Amino acid sequence: MIESTESHKASISLVRVYFRTLGILFLFTLLLINFKSSLQAYSVMSLATTMNSLDSNFLSAHGLIYDVLFFFGFLLLIHIIWSGVITISTVEPWFKLRDKTQEDLYWLLLIGLNITCLIAINSYFYPTSLVSYFRHTPLTEPQIWGGLSFFLILTFYRGLLTLASKTIVSTISLLAMVLLISPFVSTNLTFSQSSKVPNIIILGIDGLRPDHLEYLGADPQIAPNLNRLLNKMAIYKNAYTPQGRTYVAWMSLLTGQYPVNNGVRFNLAPPEMVNKTLPAIEILKTRGYHTTYAIDERRFNQIDSSYGFDNTVGPKAGAADAFISGLGDLPYLNIMLMHPYSSKVLPYLYNNRAYGKAYSPKTFNKTIIDSLPSKTPHFLAVHYCQLHWPYTSKDFIPKPLDSWDGNYNHYMYKQMLLSVDNQVEDLFIRLKLRGMLNNAIVYIISDHGESFKLSSHQAISTETSNPIPKTKSWGHGTNILDQQQTQIVLARAEFKNGEIITPENVIHGLYSLVDIVPTILSSLNISTESVLDLKDTKFDGEVLPRSADGVTLKRYVFVESSVPVKSINKSFIDKKDVMSETASNYEVRDDGKAYMRVQNYIELIAKKQRAIYFQKWQLSLLPDYDSPVLLNTETKKIYAVDDYDGDFDWRAMLNELCIQYKGDPGFDPSSFCKGIDLSFNSLDKLAGSKH
Repeated sequence: MIESTESHKASISLVRVYFRTLGILFLFTLLLINFKSSLQAYSVMSLATTMNSLDSNFLSAHGLIYDVLFFFGFLLLIHIIWSGVITISTVEPWFKLRDKTQEDLYWLLLIGLNITCLIAINSYFYPTSLVSYFRHTPLTEPQIWGGLSFFLILTFYRGLLTLASKTIVSTISLLAMVLLISPFVSTNLTFSQSSKVPNIIILGIDGLRPDHLEYLGADPQIAPNLNRLLNKMAIYKNAYTPQGRTYVAWMSLLTGQYPVNNGVRFNLAPPEMVNKTLPAIEILKTRGYHTTYAIDERRFNQIDSSYGFDNTVGPKAGAADAFISGLGDLPYLNIMLMHPYSSKVLPYLYNNRAYGKAYSPKTFNKTIIDSLPSKTPHFLAVHYCQLHWPYTSKDFIPKPLDSWDGNYNHYMYKQMLLSVDNQVEDLFIRLKLRGMLNNAIVYIISDHGESFKLSSHQAISTETSNPIPKTKSWGHGTNILDQQQTQIVLARAEFKNGEIITPENVIHGLYSLVDIVPTILSSLNISTESVLDLKDTKFDGEVLPRSADGVTLKRYVFVESSVPVKSINKSFIDKKDVMSETASNYEVRDDGKAYMRVQNYIELIAKKQRAIYFQKWQLSLLPDYDSPVLLNTETKKIYAVDDYDGDFDWRAMLNELCIQYKGDPGFDPSSFCKGIDLSFNSLDKLAGSKH
């Protein structure tokens, strides 16, 4: 009876310890969140408040509610389990405790050691985390936090063995170890390419500017691995994005059509405005290809399996991303992200470049390669977002040295380019080890450029009574006159047995992302006429020439702008300001994703800038300027066409621009297209004109 009473008291004592521990751990998390909020330019709650303008009923979006509740439920589970571990650790102290005071002190000591160990590990692996308080201290030495971790594990097992038999503890521990270690054991490191058809690999690098690469005269050490690769490929020098936004650019690439023809005019386009069927992808699947789309940031590019891909890799897409990423910088969450299981329980944080303080480029690469089945040809499209603002990383970058030019964003961009360069090298090593380069066609592209208002890129304005619009700006997709936003990287190579077999070349001419799909189908000897699903598909792109002999001068390329947003056209971008300016254009639907409202989608098309390129000329129509604008991309001279007195006949370009956008909402409010003959062949006229 006495023994039973003592056992009952011990149980009550453990329950009391457990709930006291749970309360302290909750307090610890609240203090971390409050501390982070005091350091951030915007708090999670202020951002959440701004998101209210998305829609008056956005809180009724079931998908968003589920995602947020799931995240908080998982946070609660962590605290419940962690409290249990600490409570069990107190059962069998390392030394005799004489009274209640010593018991309480021992309990507090264990809590302190757990928190210290957690923050030390976080500080070691994620030094730029806001809660890495021990960075650059002895506590971040692996011997220190490793020894402390070992001590805490032993302490836990001492208590556990007091409460359960050795057999039960050993069995559970073995199963737990197998479950935790198995995802890291790769069972398919290499395979031989069994198919005679080539793998198709497209590597997209967000915001990669051609003028930061060696082939346009940049320092090769800015991106040594990427430059070594590109210098062996066919590079299409004058290539342009259809629009300087990731989702729109990729949809143009995957459809082979300009935005005005495929219907995708903005990021986060409403689903009813988008045809998610990608004919080229469907054809490749019927030819035995396994299709994969991988991207490490999905806030504005929501391409997933609903677009017909067999496999997608990357963080979950949804409106909860901004909220969860803002709360997510907690040491236990960061540490969990090192394990592949976190992709299931933390889908918004795992492999999410937008959550840069815990993003691992090599982990993203490994996830991609591990997701690919063997013994099948692959269509693999990968997009890296490290070069996108806000240029965050889990590692500190060097202090400004010789490359500092006084422009903070540009300096950070160049530092992140080094990280992307290492990521590219790692990807190609993995592709080669898997045998995917034994027979492959590889494209390297950028979806758009990036402008930093650098003084070296100012166009030369001509004398005119009507001031020329600005040709320098910040960011991308905001100003089609800024060539640093629209000019992109486009390169192609064929691989055999892991090596490039096609000749290196820099090919002049005019090119666009819409050229890639027609070129892929041509390389596979697939014609639109011979395939039933492609008979009604009209590609805007042309087959890329293999050499200078195939270059045609009779080519024009179209570019359009995205939403004009004042809050992103500046050196420091405040996320709260961006949300305040743009949130009313969007709504959160039941699937938990944010989309542009249909009415706003149509209205904003009218505000677009539109341009056409022909050889060295760009002709633009701007909704807020009362004259077409003509730019010589070689001399950098820019004219209002009324003031242009040269020999080049720009009216033929205007004719093609009017044909391309005829009927587009808000196009040509000044009626420049009136009186233009839309029937004659402008290209023939242009080819014969002086330029």
